Amino acid sequence: TKVIKPNYVFQKEKTETLWNEAESKVKPVYITLQKGEIIVKKGEKVSPEVAKKIEILRKEKSRGKALNKYISLFLLSVTLFFLMVKLYKITSPSAFNLKNVIFSFSIVTLDILLIRGFTFIAKLLLETLNLPVNEHLVYVPVVTSTVFASMFITKKVATIHTFPVAIIPSFILSKPELFIVPVAIGSIFSCIDSRKYRDRNAIYKSALSAGTVISALQILLLVYSNGLKVTPEMVALPTLAILGSLVTGIVVNGLSPLLIYLFKFSTDMVYMELINLNHPLLRKFILRAPGTYNHSVMVATLAEAAAEAIGANALLAKAGGLFHDIGKLKNPQAFVENQSEGVNIHDKLPPEKSAAILRAHVEYGEELGRKYKLPERIIDIIKQHHGTKLMKYFYHKAKEMYGEKKVDEKKFRYPGPKPQFKEAGIVMLADTVEAAIRSMKDKGDFNLNEAIHRLIMETIEDGQLNQSGLSLKDISMIEKVFKKVLSGIYHNRVEYPEETNGRENIKGN
Repeated sequence: TKVIKPNYVFQKEKTETLWNEAESKVKPVYITLQKGEIIVKKGEKVSPEVAKKIEILRKEKSRGKALNKYISLFLLSVTLFFLMVKLYKITSPSAFNLKNVIFSFSIVTLDILLIRGFTFIAKLLLETLNLPVNEHLVYVPVVTSTVFASMFITKKVATIHTFPVAIIPSFILSKPELFIVPVAIGSIFSCIDSRKYRDRNAIYKSALSAGTVISALQILLLVYSNGLKVTPEMVALPTLAILGSLVTGIVVNGLSPLLIYLFKFSTDMVYMELINLNHPLLRKFILRAPGTYNHSVMVATLAEAAAEAIGANALLAKAGGLFHDIGKLKNPQAFVENQSEGVNIHDKLPPEKSAAILRAHVEYGEELGRKYKLPERIIDIIKQHHGTKLMKYFYHKAKEMYGEKKVDEKKFRYPGPKPQFKEAGIVMLADTVEAAIRSMKDKGDFNLNEAIHRLIMETIEDGQLNQSGLSLKDISMIEKVFKKVLSGIYHNRVEYPEETNGRENIKGN
């Protein structure tokens, strides 16, 4: 039994409730300070009332400084963004559009928010552990925007992204030189090879290269300032830079699918998935149109080799080559590569009907591409791989049947548009050359090299490559690659079909 029984029991919750109630009943006390008022003179004793006034003034000044700092930071951010957009327009006019500008703004903002977010978390952690907070030891450099821009737009645009990402977060630090130059250079390193990355591990390598460069430059700057003396900064900054690179890799890999969906972007990783033979469209090709499939594989091989030679996107060219003729799945027997020997349905059709069937495979190809959610660039290649070419065989056949004046040439041209980028132009040339060379039956009459040169020159003279961005130097290199690849298959001399044969127009085109 207890000898002493407590007659007072402390109730914490009730006590806090009563404190809060009492506090709410107390009216705020205002201290008014007049402009020019002397609070305390030199040598006078500081009373509690004076000390309170000084503390109020200090807080007001701090609040004003913070507000001015954030206003300045906002104005700096706006200025840098408009400068970035201006440089973007000058250096990469072909990639300058509203979608890409919105994307650029979004990823730069994401970078800044990530940096500030990690800074806040790090400060909170240090305060919780009762450790001293050093602003330089809580700054985690993140370079996601340069990696994203390099993957989805261009390297030039990615380089422009380094300015706001390096400058804006560093603006609030007392030693911005430890971050502006290292983060800017590290960001550039992160995007040097990112367009060639074909798997998620490569993105981590890119981010890690940025972190390594940032770490090395920060250590060099610290050694330059402090000598070889080991300081907490010399250990912490490289660690945080590597942490930032890991964060970059995780964020880029995690958000890429969402950004691809929202902005309709494509990457080499997407193209790698497309060229897998297990893709449902390619499996349909093999079963329903084996001849067209074989033709497409050859076009893809030629396009990939040519793109690699001129520095274009080889994976895009290869994927475009594989899928460029998917529209032939609607009526595979209308194309000679899928027909039984001696059977050609066009022999019994009027030329305008045959031309309509050939033209329809482009339109149906676009429809099928959208149904299977192919990347926009691949759909563009499907639409552009014939440009506005004339179906010469059926056009001449129509003139013979109806008379030249009664034939509308437009009905015998593909709908277009002409190729709008290098990879589309490469696929057009590969398709033209492969289809014509494949249709040759007997060797001896025509030289392979001469045939390839003639086919390419006809395409140039028809103006089909005017909007593709391919230079004469590019086209010359493409021709050399085609000759090298095809000579290994068809050897030295092959027959070349004249326009009056027309089989090439039915076959691969």
